[in-house]
Amino acid sequence: ATPAQALELGWYTTRHDVAQHARIDLDVKDISSLVGEERWDNATEIYQEGKYSSKTTSLRNLQSFSLDIKSKAESIQTDKSNEQILAEFYLFEGYWGADDYANTFVLDALQDMGQFDGLDAAARSQLAKKGVQYQVVNMYMLYELAKGLFLCFEGADDDGTLNWDEGAAFFIGSLLEGKPDLTQGQSGQLQYTLASKRASSFGTTDESRNGPAANANAAAIDAFTKGLQALSDGNCEEASGQYKIIRKQMQIALVQGMLQYSHKSQGDDSAALAEGWAFTAAIMPFLHEADAANARIIRDNMEINSTQFRHGDRDAVFKSAFAILPNLCISCAELGVNAFIEANDIENLECTVDQDALNAGCDAYLKPAEKAKKDVPVGTIVGLVIAGLVVLGIIFAGMHCINKKADDKPSPNVESGNTSGVPPSTGAATGTAGQDGTAQPAKVEQSSLNQV
Repeated sequence: ATPAQALELGWYTTRHDVAQHARIDLDVKDISSLVGEERWDNATEIYQEGKYSSKTTSLRNLQSFSLDIKSKAESIQTDKSNEQILAEFYLFEGYWGADDYANTFVLDALQDMGQFDGLDAAARSQLAKKGVQYQVVNMYMLYELAKGLFLCFEGADDDGTLNWDEGAAFFIGSLLEGKPDLTQGQSGQLQYTLASKRASSFGTTDESRNGPAANANAAAIDAFTKGLQALSDGNCEEASGQYKIIRKQMQIALVQGMLQYSHKSQGDDSAALAEGWAFTAAIMPFLHEADAANARIIRDNMEINSTQFRHGDRDAVFKSAFAILPNLCISCAELGVNAFIEANDIENLECTVDQDALNAGCDAYLKPAEKAKKDVPVGTIVGLVIAGLVVLGIIFAGMHCINKKADDKPSPNVESGNTSGVPPSTGAATGTAGQDGTAQPAKVEQSSLNQV
């Protein structure tokens, strides 16, 4: 990209002209305003057809971000990476039991149907706009970054930096061009703005920093910048590590939102209850992957729908979140939750997860270029060798018996059965019903997205 094409988006400098991509936040802004005025049909029209973000021959629309994500995820799989590209989508699809889970969430809120049938306007407004912001846009943002990684691993002529810039545009948005301070950073519509807002409440900010004031945004923008350079250099593993850092900062802001509105929804404020569930739903599959039992507790106390509309047990939510943090590679300090507890005079709660106490593998997870080597015990190796020799002995003995029987028979005919040499299919790996009754994703190589 030439300097004339580059953009400054929230302290990130792109290499490509992604101005039209960044303008998707204007669609989100209009939808947010329209649902606040209960103009549901107008909001739905913009969601489905687009308004401000142009492509070559049409308008970019938010609904397509959800409806097209499955085919796009499938198109960027490669055996040249040692990890599944965009594993997050398959995690979410498995947890919610549908590939268009985000679109369903948004339309149910916009059109007063399905899971949100009968909820009041204040609740539906929050569910619709936050469903767009943190489920629809966030997953598509991750897709664009993941496609950049895919192109890198494939050694394509396209080095992936354009897709990486597009991902940054969907993280930051056009409303935050230039270098916003903390207050200005709260005037956007996408993930960058969420982190700016939550940083004010959780004390996770440094306004003297020459960069984004919110800690999560500072780390994310640094990772965007390093990832862009890594892709340009063809260092795919380094770019993959920066991708995971970006995802972690997204998770931090969403957990902050969940906890803040678990506290705020102790009364009968339907909007606060809806905001709490919107933030929780946007991170629920990550929580479940990290710790299913504690994730179930959180969901039971945060979910609202047409048959369940009440505040849950705030303390239970906080304690379960604290238990999950190590598996998300997030410390209490990064979350700033103890400062929030103190500022809001919350008693008998304290987060004690120290950065040094995070589960083994977190550092390697965030720095895949320096993967932790898992040593295999010598006894295990010896056992495997012995077992292998035993199996070989059985195979040779079986072959001897077969050959002897064949010599004893006048003809080479064999009994009917599977003689192709191909073992019978055991079926593809599929999700199973979890303890909450939702479909669970198939097991992947790593036990958690946040572990090596």
